[in-house]
Amino acid sequence: MLLGLGGNNGSTVTAAILANKHRLSWHTKEGLQHANYLVSRKSLLTENQYKAERVVLN
Repeated sequence: MLLGLGGNNGSTVTAAILANKHRLSWHTKEGLQHANYLVSRKSLLTENQYKAERVVLN
């Protein structure tokens, strides 16, 4: 478990869980945004697009 949290995806998942738990929100150009698991998961999936190797998430 600790090894998994050391990588980029582990820290992203941890941040998403905490943001949703504490119901964080922030202001953007488009308006007020709230933390939700759908957007957090999308961030995880798009992060791997920019790496040289393709990672398939099942």
